[in-house]
Amino acid sequence: MKTIRDIILLEMSYADAIDILQRHDSSFPTRNISKETITVYRRRFAKKYHPDLGHTGEELKLINAALDVVSKSSDEPDIRYYHTRREEPRQERTSYYPGNRDTIWAQAGWSGGLPNDDTIYRNDFTNLNYLKKKAWEASGSKPNPTKRDEFTFWQFDGRFSRSVTSVFAKLDVPLLKKIASWFITWVGDYKSQAICITGRQIGNRKVRVLLVRDGKVPYSMYEMSHNSFNQNPFNDEDFVEKLKRNLETWSR
Repeated sequence: MKTIRDIILLEMSYADAIDILQRHDSSFPTRNISKETITVYRRRFAKKYHPDLGHTGEELKLINAALDVVSKSSDEPDIRYYHTRREEPRQERTSYYPGNRDTIWAQAGWSGGLPNDDTIYRNDFTNLNYLKKKAWEASGSKPNPTKRDEFTFWQFDGRFSRSVTSVFAKLDVPLLKKIASWFITWVGDYKSQAICITGRQIGNRKVRVLLVRDGKVPYSMYEMSHNSFNQNPFNDEDFVEKLKRNLETWSR
C-alpha cells in the first residue's frame, strides 16, 4: 500500500520538479542526478532562500518538495518515466484509496491512515458497510471513484447531527432519497427529523435536506447554504438554527 508520503510525491511530476529547480538555478542537471548532487543543491538552495535572508520560506518549501521528487525518482525509475510523459493526465490523490476494486466502496470517507474496514457482518441496512456497498452498486459500481463521487449523509435529530458517514454515489435525487431511507434504518436508535447531504457535486457550502416524517423520507428535497470553516455544516451555528426553523415550517 502506498504511504501518504508516496502520494504527496506523486502530486508533483518529475518534469515539473526539474522545471522548478532550473528556474531557481539554471545549472541544475536534467539527467543522471545522483544523491550527492541533490545534497549539494539542497544546501545551495537553503543558503540562497533562507528566511533569515528576507525570504518567506515558501520558495524553499517548493524547492525541497521538487528535490524530494527527483530523489524519489532515482530510487524508483518507473516514477520518473511516468512523470516525463506529459501527455498523460496525473492521477488524483483520491485514486489511491487502499483496497481492491471489489471493496473500494468501503473507503468512502477515508482520510488517510488506517484504511476503513470492509467487513460486512449482516446483509441488511442496520449494517453500515452493507449500506455503503449497496449505495455504490446502485450508482453503477464505478471502478475508480474519487472525492467527487462522495456524498456525506448527516442525520439530524432536531438538536444535533448524528451518525455522519460517506458513500460513493451519483447525483441523482431518487437515488439519494433511497440511500437516505437506508440511513434512517441504520440510525434506528435516534429519531431522525432530517437527513442532510453534502458533496462536491452538490456544491461548496451547499446542503441538500430531506425531511423525515414517520421514519420515512418524502420526495421533496430542499437546498440550504452554510458558512462553516470546513465541510461540516453543523459547525455553523446559524445554519443549525435556520435548519430548526425550516423544519418547523416544512413540517406544517
